[in-house]
Amino acid sequence: TARAAGALGIVKVNAPMTDKRILTRRGYRLDQIDVFAIANRLLNGKVEPKVLGKTQVNGRNIAILEFTNANDFDKEVTRELLGIDMEDYFVRIHEMYAGPELVFSLKLENLQLNAPISAQDLEI
Repeated sequence: TARAAGALGIVKVNAPMTDKRILTRRGYRLDQIDVFAIANRLLNGKVEPKVLGKTQVNGRNIAILEFTNANDFDKEVTRELLGIDMEDYFVRIHEMYAGPELVFSLKLENLQLNAPISAQDLEI
């Protein structure tokens, strides 16, 4: 379920997860690439991450982990990188590679978890 942007913001749209309008270019469903799916698939599976190092995103310390041959919905993906925020442990970077080719990239550079909101923020 989603709401359109702009003047159509009052319209709610329902679509099945297989709707082509909400699939990635490689056909990934949202429930395959969201943070919960990443955690379930990679962190609870039988794969072991390799720590590659650390970086910073908008001043936040990010640990970079590598998982190989852990993707169960795209057999061409041979390697995945996760950037985990070392303060709130949220996934800020997710990249998937088919050999040397980057085939999926998600970077959440400016995300504030549990941000305070006011009644004005919720006005339509």
